[in-house]
Amino acid sequence: MNTSNNKQYSGSDSFWTISKGKYTKSDLSRIADGLRATKVKEYLISDFGRYLLSPQPIEIPKRLVGCEVYYRQRKSRKTRVKIWQILPKKFSPTRRLKEAPSEIFMPMSDSRFPSVRNDDLESHLNKIYGLLKSYDPIYQGLAKLDRSNIADVIGICEDVGGHRTWLHLAGSIEEKIDYVGNHIFQNINVIVDKACIADGLFELRGYAFESFDPSRSYRLLKFFQNKVARICVLRPDDRLDYWLEDSRHITYLHLLAQSLNINRQLRESFYQCVSGRAKPLKLMFQSERAIDYSKAQLPGLVQAAISTHPVDGQGKRKVVEALNRRQKAVLFSYLSRSDSRPEILCTNLSVMHDLRALDPIKNSLPQLYSDLHKNASISEAGKFYLLDSIEDHQDA
Repeated sequence: MNTSNNKQYSGSDSFWTISKGKYTKSDLSRIADGLRATKVKEYLISDFGRYLLSPQPIEIPKRLVGCEVYYRQRKSRKTRVKIWQILPKKFSPTRRLKEAPSEIFMPMSDSRFPSVRNDDLESHLNKIYGLLKSYDPIYQGLAKLDRSNIADVIGICEDVGGHRTWLHLAGSIEEKIDYVGNHIFQNINVIVDKACIADGLFELRGYAFESFDPSRSYRLLKFFQNKVARICVLRPDDRLDYWLEDSRHITYLHLLAQSLNINRQLRESFYQCVSGRAKPLKLMFQSERAIDYSKAQLPGLVQAAISTHPVDGQGKRKVVEALNRRQKAVLFSYLSRSDSRPEILCTNLSVMHDLRALDPIKNSLPQLYSDLHKNASISEAGKFYLLDSIEDHQDA
């Protein structure tokens, strides 16, 4: 591994994820017992790539916006639930009636102050809100709760896009209610299992983008043990850092590398995060069709090719059918920050197109195929070209 304390960041082109793989023969005995010298495929991954692949827990901020209070069931209700479970479905009540009664406590309006970049001003605004929050009806509702009749209290969090998630709270019922009351509309630190929070979806708020150093790298090894493929990442001393269970995540790194290489907008978005002008949120890889070009306008690259090599109606239908197949979408969401305006939620969509999808038009429309082929690049993820790039902005 090559590290440097004096950060030299020359621009967005310096942001990278994974290198091309090369075959070497390595002594694996320091990694785990029973391993020996064998042929391996070795990659270098950046610090950001290591973060995406790591199975280690991460800490991220979430905003607490309320709670759901679950009440204890009366004994008579418990008896009815047991009866409902053995009755035929047509006699069974709705799921809502079966469940323990609950009540959601959330402020009627969002009492947050606009986000600001000045820490002193933000602290001052929070003090003002602290003096006013006791007048919000949610606090009066929580204060009137009969603690002895409560089975549990679950926090409700909200992200920048308005998506809500549940937060399991620790402690007694009294402590849970007090925690909600004391932290409403505040960012709280939450531990999640790892950066990959769902298939193809990565949480980026656990990574310090501003500390990214393009000269820092880690070795990733892929080899076979007893005819089973194994993948691991090594520490700087060449000892085991962690095992990688899902090889698809390496493909994601290669696809991101291709996207960064050929999509200037995406590179600039990542550079803004590294320079502190933006705050990263999520990264998602999607294999389903991202854009239906039978309904949407054809991308500029295809329009330019068609203007040079005109096609008839049937030919255009074949082109559209080809474009709708084998799409890979890379979505990067972040907050654009500025001293002169509120934060803006931005999403960059890169539609990567597998060149194999163009095989049906290869012979019938050779010139069109050739023009699109020139824009393709090859990696272990496949042979892709940038079909479309869309950036969406909205007030956060």
